[in-house]
Order: sequence, then C-alpha cells, then structure tokens
Amino acid sequence: MDDALGRFELEEALRSLVWQIALRAGIVGGEGEVRASYVKLHRIDGMHPLHVAHRGV
Repeated sequence: MDDALGRFELEEALRSLVWQIALRAGIVGGEGEVRASYVKLHRIDGMHPLHVAHRGV
C-alpha cells in the first residue's frame, strides 16, 4: 500500500491518515492498483474497495 501511495505521489503527511482509514475499512496492507486519478485498495472482506484520491478517500 505504501508503494502504491508513493507512486500516486500522495503527500507523506496524509499517508498516516489513509493508513488509519484503511485499517478501519478492513485493508491490511496489500498492493493497491494505481489508476489515473486514484489508488484502489481492496478490502479483505470483498466489499467495495477504498478509493484514495488527492481530494478525498
């Protein structure tokens, strides 16, 4: 997940907040798909993935 957020060029200060949100949403690491305007993080329960953009989660 850190690698995907780095490739997406998300600010370092926001990454800890994204980690907190991701843990509460059931994401425990993993890769993450870097798209053109967001990073798609898959949940372990198979529910809707978490989308991380520069303007929101």
